[in-house]
Amino acid sequence: MQQQVWAGVDIGKTHHHAVVIDADGNRPLSRRVANDEDPPVRLLADVIGLAETVTWAVDMRTDGAALMLALLDE
Repeated sequence: MQQQVWAGVDIGKTHHHAVVIDADGNRPLSRRVANDEDPPVRLLADVIGLAETVTWAVDMRTDGAALMLALLDE
């Protein structure tokens, strides 16, 4: 397990795209996920499993991002 990764999520109405970058600039995860409950939950679990510390960025805070933001806030 790595110590630190950075995860960015491009929010879309029906799908989001997430990319994770590690300290060496590698991309251990790049995934399109549907904007309903189960896929984002699985994405968060997979990303959290990559490193001890995850720093998240989301490109917007509008209604389309509500589910992802709520999950990240837990």
